[in-house]
Amino acid sequence: RVEEGIKELVAAISLDDGNYEARATLGMAYRQKGDYPKAIIHLRRATDIKPGEALAWSNLGVALSKTVDKEGAASAFKKALEIDPKNGLTHFNLAVVYRQQKRNDDAIPEYQKAVKHDPMLSGAYYDLGLLYSQDRRYDEALAAFKKYLATNEKHDPASVQDAQERIKSLEAAAPKKK
Repeated sequence: RVEEGIKELVAAISLDDGNYEARATLGMAYRQKGDYPKAIIHLRRATDIKPGEALAWSNLGVALSKTVDKEGAASAFKKALEIDPKNGLTHFNLAVVYRQQKRNDDAIPEYQKAVKHDPMLSGAYYDLGLLYSQDRRYDEALAAFKKYLATNEKHDPASVQDAQERIKSLEAAAPKKK
């Protein structure tokens, strides 16, 4: 099914190299298949055709983040956020890239913006909990893990168990109030 769509999109591009929709959709199809080099080629072209399209930059960032080009991914996400600064998912994706680069001081504010703009991004709460714990910001870590569990999103069972164990640990270590 995806292969049929790819053939049709390639045909559309051969008729009109500047067809943004075909380029962007083809890039997404290749990304879905896990063919990131081809996805990047078409998503870059989509951003050339419509440089003011935040979604194209965000999709390019996601494809680049699956390669070794984390700096390129961060750049694409930042470009998307210049166009659409309130996109929680793009802030989340940028935070993930920063975290992969061990740039935790840059990741934390991006996760915070992610949940500010989209409070249901449960993964951002979980990651914030981990980063706050690393920074010994235990009260904030506890709150983040609790928010993670409170979202209605379907969670990975291992992450749920980990968050529950971390909450117990953090609560046990918290100073008792008199």
